[in-house]
Amino acid sequence: MFVPSLALGLAGGIWLIVTVPPLLPHTALSRLMMTLLAVPAVATAVLAACASQGFVLERRGEVRSGEVTRVIEHQGKTTSYECVIRYHAVTKAPGILNCGKSDHVGATVQVAWDPSGLVEPDFAEAKGTYRFFAILAMVSEIALVILGELTVAMGAVLRAAHRVSAARGPGTADGPEAAVGR
Repeated sequence: MFVPSLALGLAGGIWLIVTVPPLLPHTALSRLMMTLLAVPAVATAVLAACASQGFVLERRGEVRSGEVTRVIEHQGKTTSYECVIRYHAVTKAPGILNCGKSDHVGATVQVAWDPSGLVEPDFAEAKGTYRFFAILAMVSEIALVILGELTVAMGAVLRAAHRVSAARGPGTADGPEAAVGR
């Protein structure tokens, strides 16, 4: 589920880089709007991936109870953690899961996993958690559309103002150069 989200995010990023600079004539304004557009674009992709994983685990996944027997810390540019899980009954559920700094040995956990392997296993959360991520993804998408429309409108207004200013020319009293010559 991460691959389609990554592909859409990459396509959106390329779209931002290609379309926004020509819309806005001022470099600083163009960079500002690209940054403002990038935030909801990335948020939408990440939240949609989380929502789809949660949806698959809730609908098709199996949940097993277990205990964290070991937390493995991986050092690198960032620190990541893996939890080794021992289940209370015999199961084909995964024995190692990505976890966080707050997870500790001896904790009782619920693990959700998809027997067909469509998505990565995760700690089981409350029913409907994926809906929360889906709602946040939709809000991010709406923000992206609004900011995109604002960018287009600003570009149109700035270009129209530039055309009007250029049409008045340097010899008229209303032209920008008229104020400099005084």
